[in-house]
Parts: sequence; C-alpha cells; structure tokens
Amino acid sequence: MENISCLISEMQQFGLIINYSNINTSGKLQRVATQAKPKSKNGWYVIHINDFGVIAIYGDYQKDYKPIKWTNLTKITPEQSQNLKNKMNQTKIEDFIKKKEMLNQINLFYANKVRPMEQLHKYLELKKLNHFMFKELSDPLGLTNDKKLVIPIRNINNELMGLQTIDINGKKLIVKGSQKKGNFYAISYNNINIKNAEMIFIGEGLSTMASIHIAAHKINQNIRICSIVAIDVYNIEAVLSNILPHNTKAKIILVADNDCSSEINIGVETCTSIHNKYKNKINLNVYIPRAI
Repeated sequence: MENISCLISEMQQFGLIINYSNINTSGKLQRVATQAKPKSKNGWYVIHINDFGVIAIYGDYQKDYKPIKWTNLTKITPEQSQNLKNKMNQTKIEDFIKKKEMLNQINLFYANKVRPMEQLHKYLELKKLNHFMFKELSDPLGLTNDKKLVIPIRNINNELMGLQTIDINGKKLIVKGSQKKGNFYAISYNNINIKNAEMIFIGEGLSTMASIHIAAHKINQNIRICSIVAIDVYNIEAVLSNILPHNTKAKIILVADNDCSSEINIGVETCTSIHNKYKNKINLNVYIPRAI
C-alpha cells in the first residue's frame, strides 16, 4: 500500500530500522532497532489501519523527542474518530498491563535468583576498582548463578524498575522489561541517599561512577556523597529531572564520558548541553575526565 510505504520511509528517515516485509499493523506496540543502536530495540511504533485510513505513532526511547504522529486521514466522522480513540486507549491499557507483568517477573527474578555480591566481581577487578567498598553500599550489587554482576535500577522512591547485568568480559545487558528512563542505580554508603546528599555525581556506567565515588570519598569523607549510574548518556537528563524536586541544595556534577576517538563525542556534548540548559537554575557543573 502506498500510504504504508510513505509511513515506512518517514520512520526510516527518523532512524528506525524497519521495512515493508516486517511491518506490523496490529495496533499493538512494536519494539525495533534503530540506526543509532542497531543491537538494541530502543525504537518503537504503533500502527492502526482501518477502512478509512492509517494512523501511527512512533519514537525512540533514547531520544529526548516527543513521539511523532502520522496519518493519511483528512476528514473522518465523529464516530470514526471515537472508534480510533477507543482502539488507541485499548492499546495503551494493554501496553501498561504488559509492562507491569514484565516488571513483576523482574522483581521475582531479583528476589529469588540474585544473591549479594560477596567478593569483588571479575569485571570490577578488570576496571581496577579494588578499593571499591562494595560491602558498605546502601544498595548492594548482586550476582546471578552464572556469575553475572547485577545492578538494580530503581526509581526515586527506591522501587525496583529493572536490572542491568554485566558478565566477566564486560558485556552489558538490560533485562527485558526494565523501565530505564529516569531511573538509576545510586552508589552511596551508610545512610546517605539522594535526598540528603550534599554532592551528587551523575554519569553513565557503573565502573566510571564507582571510580568517581572512590576518588571523591578519599578527598573528603565528611561530605555526604551520592554517585548516580544513569546506565546511558541519553538517560542522564531524565535522571537529573527526577532528582531535582527531592534535593535542591546539593551540588550536582555531571560526569561526561570523554570519547575523543569518536567523530561525535556524545558524552561531552550531551552533558554540556544539559549544563547550559540548567546552569542558571541549579548548582550544576560538568566534569570531563581526561581521555586515555
């Protein structure tokens, strides 16, 4: 169909990896890979088709854009419009139920299949984090039976929203059904948390933020420090936005991954952009580690 071909073309230009042969028009949420992350399904779309036309909505969970709406409809009756709204609402309900079921499965897995890390994981050893006081963490790191490191991803209310695993070779995986956006893992000791911390570091990965936390703690053990693992660079601003209402006094430092070997240094560019956006509103700085 010509209309579907036009839609697919626009979705491809947006960055979704999709073609005519694998398009799904069931009206249910579909996850797809993107040109930016071809090995992950960060892209998504929903397409409704009926007798009077096509309506679709699509986006990329890693891009801070509003979802894009697409339709070839020009004029429809009030009854047709209501039928469309009902179908889209039903899709939203089904998606909500599915996400809740998957989150319940993650919580069961975490409760029954993950044990506390009692010895420093090989991955952390390779990252030279021998001085990481992991046994004193407020939120312990975990270990699976197949020796994968488990990082709990929590929301601002400390509810488990997902998991990231890392094997001994450093391969990282977000467990299916995890809700990452705006959620994070917090590195802190004793009774320190996001709400009472005096200094908050926010960056991407566990090893980077653990290194930052070790260094900051050595410099001054009297300051309440919390280091946030946002999982990836695209989640840093969402995490910052969720933290701000709960701690307006802390000094916040964004830790940018400094990848000078890439044509686009996305870590530095993203953190700099966030800093420029918020610097006149809060006590915010950017730390750019020296490239190695």
